[in-house]
Amino acid sequence: MSAPRDLDIVDAQVHLYTEDAAPYPWDQALYGNPALADMIGRFQARVAHGSIEAMLAEMDAQAVQGALVVAPAIHGYDASYSVEAYRRHPDRFRVVGRVDAGRDDIEDALAAWGADPAFVGLRLALGAPAAVDRFLAGGDDRMLTAAQRAGLRVCVYAPGRFDLLTRIARRFPDLPLIIDHLGLFAMAMLDPGYGDTFAELDGLLELAQYEQVAVKFTSIPLLSREPYPHADVWPHLHRVIAAFGPERLMWGSDQTVFEHDYGETVDVIRATDEIGPAEKELILGASLRRIWGWPLGA
Repeated sequence: MSAPRDLDIVDAQVHLYTEDAAPYPWDQALYGNPALADMIGRFQARVAHGSIEAMLAEMDAQAVQGALVVAPAIHGYDASYSVEAYRRHPDRFRVVGRVDAGRDDIEDALAAWGADPAFVGLRLALGAPAAVDRFLAGGDDRMLTAAQRAGLRVCVYAPGRFDLLTRIARRFPDLPLIIDHLGLFAMAMLDPGYGDTFAELDGLLELAQYEQVAVKFTSIPLLSREPYPHADVWPHLHRVIAAFGPERLMWGSDQTVFEHDYGETVDVIRATDEIGPAEKELILGASLRRIWGWPLGA
């Protein structure tokens, strides 16, 4: 396998966070919820890896030029630590925030994000049943309309719910929509008995007809049942590349919540012989910069 080191590589998803203390406390509402105990435990176990400085060191070691900081749920709707990463290193980070769709001033809040160079988009999580019910009742429509008006992009975590993603794509044709983790439920590494993690891939491929839809190649180690270089995922990734084209695909590591070797997560794409140099250039950075409006050198 060849691993070129002169590519402009931008990570489509990292999470930065601190320990639960001022000035960046965790969302206290998350504590006491048994369903979130595993998530909280992962953040607690990896907190030393979640800092701005630790992430930069990982990126520098792998010649990764930039990263989208997806504000983690552990900090609630407070993206201030993610924004701090941009403030300290505006050439290396941009922020994808989380926002309460029910706030009365959602239009003003997202207009402010659109005017702030730190922010390039927001994330909508549609994994929990309550969140899905809210979405289906129209509870996120004002937020999505405001995001579109503000020139923001929206990435959506909705594992296996391609019906929800289709609804967004149809109702908001001018809103750039980015699908997290190939739209799949990344459980293979965490639960060997889960089953075929790519069983629902056809649902993702159907979304390729919508030109504003792009896909993150994130959580590849979690979708694989094999150790690095995760050869078992490539027959499925080739189908995604054929459907969307590399111009609408972007690699991401999903650091720093899970225990992955950062260099290996990069080299799944950078060092593979499964795709050529032009495809690597697009998937590792060029497509992201175009889709998210983050030109090289900005």
